[in-house]
Amino acid sequence: MKIEIHKEAISLHLHRSEAIWLLNTFRCLQQSYETPIERLTDQERSYWKGSLLDPHASSSQLKNESEALELERLIWKGDRLKIVNRWLDQFNDFNPKQEFEFKFLKEEADALLQITNDRRLLLAANHQIREEDMHHDLEKLHQNPKAEALFEIDFLAFVQSAVIHSLEYEPE
Repeated sequence: MKIEIHKEAISLHLHRSEAIWLLNTFRCLQQSYETPIERLTDQERSYWKGSLLDPHASSSQLKNESEALELERLIWKGDRLKIVNRWLDQFNDFNPKQEFEFKFLKEEADALLQITNDRRLLLAANHQIREEDMHHDLEKLHQNPKAEALFEIDFLAFVQSAVIHSLEYEPE
């Protein structure tokens, strides 16, 4: 992956395999964002509902704050779906035999980080990936039944890191 920084946008020049990973990520997120919460897996539903743990809060206060968090997260789903759909439009002419340029506005960088983090956390939830699973030996990863999910989580972490570093750079 190469990054090109423009005045108002950032381009990720992706190898074809990286483009396929990103396309798959966006398609999976599109499906997750479109799916009504009651039709999601238990793990996905738990992610979108979130949880608040405050030992000092009263049960009614905690219930009210939990309901507010759930409502806010459900709004995120709709907002993020619009962004993902717009980004997926870039893949309409995608040729998996060539490199691909994914371009987004700098002002969308936070959204890209949030959206890719949604995918990382949903993968972790659906595959019961714990913190200790994240510290794996790449040479032995192919033996792990969670390998595909861990590869995608690692790839998205790499994309996130590249985007964060690109934001620190100001083009002349």
